[in-house]
Amino acid sequence: MATDYYATFSPVHLVRSELCKPLTPLFKGRHSIESIADRLSYEHGRLSYDGGTARVTELGAALNTTSDWDGVEFHFVRDGRQWSLSIWSDIKHCSTVALCEPGASYQEQLNDQRARMKLLGLLLALMATLGASFCIVEAESTYRSRTKSEVEEWLRGLRNGDGPRDWVLVLCKTELISIDQIPVEYRSVDSFCQTDGGDCWILSFMGPIC
Repeated sequence: MATDYYATFSPVHLVRSELCKPLTPLFKGRHSIESIADRLSYEHGRLSYDGGTARVTELGAALNTTSDWDGVEFHFVRDGRQWSLSIWSDIKHCSTVALCEPGASYQEQLNDQRARMKLLGLLLALMATLGASFCIVEAESTYRSRTKSEVEEWLRGLRNGDGPRDWVLVLCKTELISIDQIPVEYRSVDSFCQTDGGDCWILSFMGPIC
């Protein structure tokens, strides 16, 4: 079975109920939320499933119902495949959002630039509505919030000749980390680009994005 891939956004200064508006577009039309939400509990530095569930039918009510949980995972169908959305609060006064896509969708994006660009558009839109500073797409999940220092450490690894590890796509606001920290050899290929206006850089190990 193919590995699931997680797009983990930077922690944002929003309580769970405030996430309803930016996340609602994920569940419009055919992309409906399913009826069971899984509870995540924070222990030993990361989230894990604890067996708790809640019956949900609508995102706003679901966020309110699970507001006192350490974390929650919602399931939904997108483009005929099972996706999930996790939200957790392992940093005080912040929420972290992680979007999980099935391995079959990831394989399609590797082979089809249109599918890859569709994912990129989705992630950029979510970054904007959430007010997130970065987004990391990686194989599986750490079930904890990622930090600016981890992105900087990853970039230092690239400069030192290390591979990208399991990080296959990174989007980052230039005001948080400038493009000067990206090795020159990675900036000269069609797997690197900046958004219009230059406010965000994108580095892909999934294939060309320009």
